[in-house]
Amino acid sequence: MDPGTNEPLFTNCTRDFTGTLDYIFYTADSLTVESLLELLDEDSLRKDTALPSPEWSSDHIALLAEFRCKLRVRR
Repeated sequence: MDPGTNEPLFTNCTRDFTGTLDYIFYTADSLTVESLLELLDEDSLRKDTALPSPEWSSDHIALLAEFRCKLRVRR
C-alpha cells in the first residue's frame, strides 16, 4: 500500500505494465472498513514473469474488503 494515499501500489502486473487499475469505492458515511485482504507483493507475482501465471489466473490481483454498515440516527 502507498502510505501517502492508502491505495495499492498496483492491481495489475503484466510484462508491459504494472500499476493500479482497480479500486473499491464506498461511502464512509454509511460504511466502516472492518478488514482488507492482504495484497500480494510484486516479487511473488513476478516469479513466473508476470500475470496471468500458472498460480494466478488473472492479470488483476483480487481486492477484497469487509464492511460494516453504520447505524443511522433518526431525529
